[in-house]
Amino acid sequence: MTGPLLFSPPDMTRDNAALNSDVGDRPLGINGWLSPDGTFYTCGFREHDRFAAYLTTRFYQSPEGTRRLETEHWMRVSNGSFRWLTRNRPTWAQYETACDLLNQELFPEIGERIRFSIRLMEMALREMP
Repeated sequence: MTGPLLFSPPDMTRDNAALNSDVGDRPLGINGWLSPDGTFYTCGFREHDRFAAYLTTRFYQSPEGTRRLETEHWMRVSNGSFRWLTRNRPTWAQYETACDLLNQELFPEIGERIRFSIRLMEMALREMP
């Protein structure tokens, strides 16, 4: 893997095809949603819930938003911290994307937060049967 797939949040009025436009090597931010397959969708700070409604409409044909993403094993990424429901386990793809984000050193000021999240993911992955 050369790095995580990074997508910008589409303008909410644009066609859903905007999700398929890669924004290049540097993400627009370290805030967003990390899908179970390891794809990272960036959003603005404090825009998680609004963007979650867009994502659930796009992927699940339902505007349920944050709650639906979390039950579908998506991770909320906020300023370098990766959050997931405790009853869920991170996927290996999510773990690899977090490691890629850290290794790319795009955001050295929040590297320690990413490292801490990676350690938590490692603990959760070790507990898997």
